[in-house]
Amino acid sequence: MKQGRLGVDIDGPYAQYMKVPTHLVHVLPDNVSLEEGVLVEPVVAVSHALLERTKINPADFVVVLGPGPIGLVAVQIVKLFSPRKTAITGLYADQHRLQVARKIGVDYTFFSEENPEEKVKELTNGVGADVVIDCSGGEKAITQATRMVRIGGWITILGLWGHSIKVNMDNIPYNNLTVRGSWDGLVWNRVLQR
Repeated sequence: MKQGRLGVDIDGPYAQYMKVPTHLVHVLPDNVSLEEGVLVEPVVAVSHALLERTKINPADFVVVLGPGPIGLVAVQIVKLFSPRKTAITGLYADQHRLQVARKIGVDYTFFSEENPEEKVKELTNGVGADVVIDCSGGEKAITQATRMVRIGGWITILGLWGHSIKVNMDNIPYNNLTVRGSWDGLVWNRVLQR
């Protein structure tokens, strides 16, 4: 069996077939459909990231980068914190996903190609977002995150690239940013050790 991280180094759960060790296979209860079961991993990953690895306060302005399944779950969990406003960014190709984001209550949607950092600054009177959550795995998104978050703000990275990227990190020390990564593999390791 090829070694690596599912969905990054080797085909992940969205492949037609995948081979994993039996101790990692979990049988869904009879009252959980396959459609519901497929959401277990994304919800666990995002819950861990936002409840344990991120500091979100009521009335924060929170931006999610990437309107894929992880980003859309993130927005729903962010809403539990009673944010002042929420925004999500996506590519032109993500038009449908951005529409879904609006349906689930996102206040603002922006295209990544249209300088969303400027729009966030305008909406916050030049201050910037309190929290930015990168769910995109896009190289450009990390730089956008460091430009749209306020001085002393928070960035959590859930997105994975699967290769080296080039990012200007100057804004992190210059603006006293807190940057954390989160990977649900740590959660699953704890669950499996019980």
